[in-house]
This record gives sequence, structure tokens and C-alpha cells, in this order.
Amino acid sequence: MKRQHGFTMIEVLIAIFIFAIGFLGAGALQMASLQSNQNNMYRTQAIFLANEIADQMRTNLTASKNGTAFNNINTATITTTTVNNCKSLDTGCNANDLASNSLIEWSKNFKSVNGVPAILPNGSGTITRSATNTNNFEIKIQWNERDWQGNTNVRSHQEAEYSLIVTL
Repeated sequence: MKRQHGFTMIEVLIAIFIFAIGFLGAGALQMASLQSNQNNMYRTQAIFLANEIADQMRTNLTASKNGTAFNNINTATITTTTVNNCKSLDTGCNANDLASNSLIEWSKNFKSVNGVPAILPNGSGTITRSATNTNNFEIKIQWNERDWQGNTNVRSHQEAEYSLIVTL
């Protein structure tokens, strides 16, 4: 009987096949991790945007509590023209002008401007005053996330939402 030295071709092919399956699995895991990170970044941006406008509402209590400046707002319907470059009450603006300017600046985050994409894909924001307690506002941010459909290899876009209730 002859002694065998080294590996046969079939053993080498099987080893390569096993390593290839392992590398494909690691690659799929990396892609899933990247997608999850992307969706988490969108969620973080939504939280930031909701808190940003909530802080603007707290800063301008006159327009928030007494006026209709922050009631039934949808970023899709806001024009992007500022009100007399109104940044503070010190510049001769009234509370409603300041609120309008805050909403205009906030809505720019949801639109592509000069080739710069919006912060959230297909994002929108709404602000609604509670009918039962007029000091409560709901700030709702919506956007599209990409996700895998069930056990298939098909990617789908599903709507995600973050909601913040603010009491002033």
C-alpha cells in the first residue's frame, strides 16, 4: 500500500466550499448590521427633529399657547420663504412671525434643497394641538425605512414613525 502525502483535490474543494459559505454568511450579517445602523440613524434624526421643534415651541410660549402658529402643521404644506429674516423678538418680529420662521426653518430638514438630500427619506412632520388639553401638542415625524420582507431576499420600504407629546 502506498502512503498518501498531502491533500487530495476533493478535500481542497470541500474546504474552499466550506470557507465560501462562511464568508457569505459573514457578508450577509455585515449587510444586515449596516442596514440596521442606517435605520437607527434615521430614528435618531427623527428624535432630534421632534425635540428641536419642541424646544422652539417652549421658547415661544406666546405663539404656542395663545395663537394658532403651531396648530395643525404639516411640513409638506409649509413654504420655505422666511419672514423678514426673523430670528428673535429683538429684531422687531412678533411672536407669530417668530413661530412662522421657526416652522419654515424646521420644515427645510424634510426637503431636498440645492441638491442636498433631506435628512429623512420621504420624511414629513406634523404638529397637532390636543382637542381636550390645549397645552398638549403631538409632534409626529414619519419617514421610509428599507427593510427585508419576511424570509425573502426582497427589500421593501416601510413607513416608520416617531411621536412626541409635549406639554407646555
